[in-house]
Amino acid sequence: MLAEQFTSPRTIRSGVRAAALPSLLGLDLAYHLIWARRLHTDTSIPLTPSSTAWACAGEVA
Repeated sequence: MLAEQFTSPRTIRSGVRAAALPSLLGLDLAYHLIWARRLHTDTSIPLTPSSTAWACAGEVA
């Protein structure tokens, strides 16, 4: 549900909103998806809700 919102790059916060998840629950899930490498982000900058994330083709379930 959340990963499907990242078929193109967008901020983590906007993906959580698009999935209609509560803010804290959605952020926690997004960070887990990043940790599990189902979502990707630029690791050379600090990770915040305003960070851009994306899913690679074939990784959205």
